[in-house]
Amino acid sequence: MKNIAKKLDKNCRVCYSKNIEEVFELEPSPPGDLFLPKTQQHMSIDKYPLTLAICSDFGYLHLPYVLDPEISYGNYVYETKVTVGLSRHYLEYAKDIISYGGIAPDSLVVDLSLCQQS
Repeated sequence: MKNIAKKLDKNCRVCYSKNIEEVFELEPSPPGDLFLPKTQQHMSIDKYPLTLAICSDFGYLHLPYVLDPEISYGNYVYETKVTVGLSRHYLEYAKDIISYGGIAPDSLVVDLSLCQQS
């Protein structure tokens, strides 16, 4: 994603289908968690599309407009490791899911997530 603020993913990020349907649109919004020094606060004025889309073939619900990571995370100061109790929360959450789903100890569980890097 060089030299562009945003791009539109026209294919499903999971199955690469082109059968993408926009299902919900909010007003354009500035990036969330954008912490800027005073010299760069003009960047918070920029707004980007906030549209929800679904892949008709796979059912993957996503935001098809992708911001350049430098805009979203160039001045990102949050680190997960500093959040007190987060590890314990996720452990308890996993136990709840296992209990609720009746997942056997020898089951294979896969966590799918997408990390796009430029």
